[in-house]
Amino acid sequence: MGYYPGRQYVPTGQEGDEPGDFFKAAKPALMGSAKWVGKSVLSAVAAVLKDVIEGKNAGESAKNALSEAGMSLVNDTVSRTTGKKWKAPGFQ
Repeated sequence: MGYYPGRQYVPTGQEGDEPGDFFKAAKPALMGSAKWVGKSVLSAVAAVLKDVIEGKNAGESAKNALSEAGMSLVNDTVSRTTGKKWKAPGFQ
Protein backbone atom coordinates (compact mmCIF):
# COMPACT_ATOMS: atom_id res chain seq x y z
CA MET A 1 0.00 0.00 0.00
CA GLY A 2 1.38 3.39 -1.01
CA TYR A 3 1.48 6.47 1.10
CA TYR A 4 -0.30 9.79 0.48
CA PRO A 5 2.36 12.32 -0.54
CA GLY A 6 0.07 15.28 0.07
CA ARG A 7 -0.73 18.09 -2.25
CA GLN A 8 1.85 20.43 -3.68
CA TYR A 9 1.44 23.92 -2.22
CA VAL A 10 -0.09 26.38 -4.68
CA PRO A 11 -0.62 29.93 -3.43
CA THR A 12 -4.20 31.22 -3.59
CA GLY A 13 -5.10 32.80 -6.91
CA GLN A 14 -2.82 30.60 -8.97
CA GLU A 15 -4.90 27.45 -9.19
CA GLY A 16 -6.71 28.38 -12.40
CA ASP A 17 -10.27 28.55 -11.12
CA GLU A 18 -10.17 31.83 -9.21
CA PRO A 19 -11.75 35.17 -10.22
CA GLY A 20 -8.26 36.66 -10.34
CA ASP A 21 -7.50 34.57 -13.40
CA PHE A 22 -10.33 36.28 -15.28
CA PHE A 23 -8.90 39.71 -14.47
CA LYS A 24 -5.42 38.57 -15.36
CA ALA A 25 -6.68 37.51 -18.78
CA ALA A 26 -8.76 40.67 -19.23
CA LYS A 27 -6.02 43.06 -18.07
CA PRO A 28 -4.74 43.99 -21.56
CA ALA A 29 -8.23 44.92 -22.77
CA LEU A 30 -9.02 46.82 -19.57
CA MET A 31 -5.76 48.75 -19.74
CA GLY A 32 -6.38 49.69 -23.37
CA SER A 33 -9.87 50.87 -22.53
CA ALA A 34 -8.65 52.85 -19.52
CA LYS A 35 -6.06 54.55 -21.69
CA TRP A 36 -8.70 55.41 -24.29
CA VAL A 37 -11.15 56.80 -21.69
CA GLY A 38 -8.37 58.71 -19.94
CA LYS A 39 -7.35 60.47 -23.14
CA SER A 40 -10.94 61.49 -23.77
CA VAL A 41 -11.37 62.86 -20.24
CA LEU A 42 -8.07 64.73 -20.43
CA SER A 43 -9.09 66.39 -23.68
CA ALA A 44 -12.41 67.42 -22.08
CA VAL A 45 -10.55 68.90 -19.10
CA ALA A 46 -8.25 70.80 -21.46
CA ALA A 47 -11.30 72.22 -23.25
CA VAL A 48 -12.79 73.33 -19.91
CA LEU A 49 -9.53 75.01 -18.88
CA LYS A 50 -9.35 76.79 -22.21
CA ASP A 51 -12.90 78.09 -21.75
CA VAL A 52 -12.16 79.22 -18.18
CA ILE A 53 -9.09 81.11 -19.38
CA GLU A 54 -11.29 82.82 -21.98
CA GLY A 55 -13.63 83.91 -19.17
CA LYS A 56 -16.55 81.53 -19.78
CA ASN A 57 -18.57 79.86 -17.02
CA ALA A 58 -16.62 76.85 -15.69
CA GLY A 59 -19.73 74.84 -14.74
CA GLU A 60 -21.41 75.15 -18.11
CA SER A 61 -18.15 74.50 -19.92
CA ALA A 62 -17.49 71.35 -17.87
CA LYS A 63 -21.03 70.10 -18.41
CA ASN A 64 -20.79 70.60 -22.19
CA ALA A 65 -17.25 69.20 -22.55
CA LEU A 66 -17.90 66.08 -20.46
CA SER A 67 -21.21 65.48 -22.21
CA GLU A 68 -19.48 65.67 -25.60
CA ALA A 69 -16.69 63.38 -24.36
CA GLY A 70 -19.24 60.85 -23.09
CA MET A 71 -21.17 60.88 -26.34
CA SER A 72 -17.92 60.49 -28.25
CA LEU A 73 -16.98 57.46 -26.14
CA VAL A 74 -20.40 55.88 -26.69
CA ASN A 75 -20.24 56.55 -30.42
CA ASP A 76 -16.71 55.13 -30.67
CA THR A 77 -17.67 52.05 -28.65
CA VAL A 78 -20.72 51.36 -30.82
CA SER A 79 -18.80 51.91 -34.04
CA ARG A 80 -15.97 49.62 -32.87
CA THR A 81 -18.34 46.81 -31.94
CA THR A 82 -20.96 47.09 -34.69
CA GLY A 83 -19.32 49.15 -37.41
CA LYS A 84 -22.25 51.61 -37.33
CA LYS A 85 -22.45 55.17 -36.06
CA TRP A 86 -24.81 55.86 -33.16
CA LYS A 87 -26.52 59.19 -32.56
CA ALA A 88 -28.34 60.03 -29.36
CA PRO A 89 -31.59 61.96 -29.66
CA GLY A 90 -30.97 65.68 -29.39
CA PHE A 91 -27.26 65.50 -30.21
CA GLN A 92 -25.60 66.22 -33.52
